[in-house]
Amino acid sequence: MTPEKEIIKTIQDFQSNSDKKLLRIIDDILEGVQIFDENLNYLYINKAAEKQNQRPNNELIGRNYKDSWPGIENTRVYQAILQCLKEQINIQFENEFIFPNGSKGWFYLSIQPVHEGLLILSLDITGRMILGQEITNREKIYQNLFDNLLNGFAYCKMDYQNGIPVDFTYINVNKAFEKLTSLVGVVGKRVSEVIPGIHESDPQLLITYGRVADTGIPETFEYFLEALQMWFFISVYSPEKGFFVAIFDVITERKMAEKKVHDQLEELQRWYAVTIDREQRSIELKKEINQLLSELGKPPKYTITD
Repeated sequence: MTPEKEIIKTIQDFQSNSDKKLLRIIDDILEGVQIFDENLNYLYINKAAEKQNQRPNNELIGRNYKDSWPGIENTRVYQAILQCLKEQINIQFENEFIFPNGSKGWFYLSIQPVHEGLLILSLDITGRMILGQEITNREKIYQNLFDNLLNGFAYCKMDYQNGIPVDFTYINVNKAFEKLTSLVGVVGKRVSEVIPGIHESDPQLLITYGRVADTGIPETFEYFLEALQMWFFISVYSPEKGFFVAIFDVITERKMAEKKVHDQLEELQRWYAVTIDREQRSIELKKEINQLLSELGKPPKYTITD
């Protein structure tokens, strides 16, 4: 008997000895089912596996697995198949498969030895993998934005005692946080550890953060942090109750410049007031001299313009 006829006979024996009702059930399940003989010739492929293979079953049934997929011997799945047959063990893993047309698919495979030879159960997870990759890519984009954000960013959890906010813990901060504040290694620590005495020097900051974390109403404000001797412009909001995000910029230089301008303006106003007062007193004095000269019958010395 030729090898081709032996394969045909094996397929016929498999089909005749199999439970027809069971095969009909297997044929309609969502998971792919492929059965091979011990020489890796296809004996059975259900509808789901046919769809996953992207080839009609009549192109594969009776053919050798290796011959059906040129280059398959260089893949992880083929090595797993050989290991399964040799060691008679079950193997499960996720595998990327490249089809002859260049398209790709991801499958969760369960390879196990059976009486006939080998059984491969496959679940198409391409959609999940694509979604996972998209999520990963988005996370990378957001992480890149987070890392390169010029403003400081701090994601924190309020710490309570008897329902009253008493401290907060840093969950995550960006690079700008460390650059702007010079506070390093704060993640996982309470602010009272990072800046000892802050509750005594800056109680209003904790009150504001606690209010936002509790009410969920965002706030924007300028604040001079006594503990660091720095001015901040802060926007704070709460992503969920008991947590808050503070986005801030250091505005110490701006506030110092504003104070300098304000001080200069006040000095000018004082100088102007003194000058005006001196001029007014000078006019009054000239008037008095002219009045005395007039009483003495002499002409006025000064010309005064109102």
